[in-house]
Amino acid sequence: MRDPAQGALANVIQEADCLVYLGKPIDFTSGFGLHTAESAREFIVITDDGKIQQRAQECSHEKPLLSVPLSPVKAVTSILGYLAAENDRDFSSKESPGDNSRIRWCEFVENALAHRELASHDSSSLYSKNVVQCVQEALHELPDSILVCDGGEFGQWSQAFASSETRLTNGPGGAIGGGLPYAIGAKIGRPDATVIAFMGDGTVGFHLAEFETASRENVDITVVIGNDSRWNAEHHIQTRDYGLGRTHGCGLGDNIRYDIVAKGLGCEGVFAETIDELRQGLKLSQRSGRPTCLNVIIPGAPAPVYKEFDFEESS
Repeated sequence: MRDPAQGALANVIQEADCLVYLGKPIDFTSGFGLHTAESAREFIVITDDGKIQQRAQECSHEKPLLSVPLSPVKAVTSILGYLAAENDRDFSSKESPGDNSRIRWCEFVENALAHRELASHDSSSLYSKNVVQCVQEALHELPDSILVCDGGEFGQWSQAFASSETRLTNGPGGAIGGGLPYAIGAKIGRPDATVIAFMGDGTVGFHLAEFETASRENVDITVVIGNDSRWNAEHHIQTRDYGLGRTHGCGLGDNIRYDIVAKGLGCEGVFAETIDELRQGLKLSQRSGRPTCLNVIIPGAPAPVYKEFDFEESS
C-alpha cells in the first residue's frame, strides 16, 4: 500500500470484495488498519502469530473480521488442496471457464501494478526519475543484480522506477540510512551479484564511514547518492503544513562532495551533474571492481505521485 513499486495497488484494495492478510502484520505498509478497503465485505487474517492477531483485532475499526490461527503455509496448502479436489483443475491459472470476471479482475490488477503515470514531471535532465531510469538501463544488462533502496524521497523514486530480481528496502520500520550497510552485507552474502544502492544525501550521512568498511573488505558495490542538499522529505512535509519559506532545519551543505569523501575512505568516487556523466560513472563502477560512490546532483523533487488510476479505463 505504501510502496511506489506497487503502482496503483491502493485502488485495487479499494475495489476488493474480500481482503486476506496472509501472515501479513497490520502495520504502516497497509495503513495500520482494515479500513483500507472500503468496499470489502469481509476481512480474513491468517497467522499463527498471536501479536499479529491481536493487532488485527485492535485495528479492525468495527469491520467484520475472521481471525484464523493457522500457519500461512499450511493455510495455502489446505486451500489449494480443497479447490483442486472440488474442481479437479489448476487454480493457479487465471482462466475461469464461463466466467470472464476473474480474467478482467486479473487484468485490472496487472494494469494497476504497472501504473506509473506521474501527476507532474520536472523537465531537468537529472530529475530523480531520469537518474533512476539511467541506472535501470545498466541493471537490465546484468543477469544477477541486487537493488537496495534506502528511505526518503529519492529512495521512493528508486522503488518506483528501478527493479531487479532481488530488492532490499528499509521495510515497515521506516528507518533510514541503512542502504550502504545493506549493500555491503548483500555483496558479501552473494559475491557474484551486482549490488547497486540508492541513497539520498540525508540518509547517507548516518553511516557514511561504512565506505571504509567496503574498501577494507574489497566489497564491489555501487552507491548512487541523489544529492539535493537537504532533508527533502522534511522539506516537503514542512512546506505542505506551514507554507513556502517557512521550513526549518531541512537544509544541508550545497554540493557536498560525497564522492571525494568516498575516495578518502579508499573507494572510487564520481561527481555527476549530467546524465552522460552518470552513465560514464556507472561504466567506471562496473570496470573498477571496487566500491564506488556516484554523487549525483539533483533537484529536490517530492516522492512520486501518480495520476489517478481509472478503474473503468483499465478494465
